Amino acid sequence: MAYAKKIPLLAGICLLALALDQATKFWAVESLTRAFEVEQAATWLEKLRSYRVMKHLEPLRRAPITVVEGFWRFRYLENPGAAWGLLGGLDPRYRLPFFRFAPLFAIGLLGWFYFRAARFQRLLRLSLACVVGGALGNFVDRWLHGYVIDFVDWQIAGYHWPTFNVADVFISLGIAGVVLEGMLAARRRKKRQAAARVESQPPADGESASSEFEVLPADPEIDRPRSE
Repeated sequence: MAYAKKIPLLAGICLLALALDQATKFWAVESLTRAFEVEQAATWLEKLRSYRVMKHLEPLRRAPITVVEGFWRFRYLENPGAAWGLLGGLDPRYRLPFFRFAPLFAIGLLGWFYFRAARFQRLLRLSLACVVGGALGNFVDRWLHGYVIDFVDWQIAGYHWPTFNVADVFISLGIAGVVLEGMLAARRRKKRQAAARVESQPPADGESASSEFEVLPADPEIDRPRSE
């Protein structure tokens, strides 16, 4: 029963991440390439079919769309490897099966951690759900196309940030949340340890066993000095 109560959050975040990720990648293919023009896809169904079956669209790439000059633009890019293009040059005979099945193990492991999280660890469960949702978005790409579609291109202080997508945003936010939850858990642990040390120490001589009792003020009727 406790596991069943955790399902709605996981399912909701995963569906949200998957929908946003695939919708924005569809937009990237439509706006940043000439794929639909080449296929003469006019209706939504024709475009969806072309999006599903067409592959390796970088030769059909349009000019990037600039959002903020010198900082942010949209540029179509295909990443056959992992983050930052790792293992992208691996032989496709090994790369494709690896990237199609290895994420299943990672998603299953993250799901196990999600359901093992305590009820009060809401941030941890939310963060793990974001990572799972982002991983599912890129996982769908690898099964449909054999690569991941990236299109958000940033340059920060002269550094060209690796091109990414909405699924990567969910994964990054989830990882940041897991790190933050770890810091908060360490802080809670230190507080419990400090409280346990205080409770285990015997009261000093002349001190009350509990510090929660207040000293009562003197009663003026009782403590009034008597005249001789």
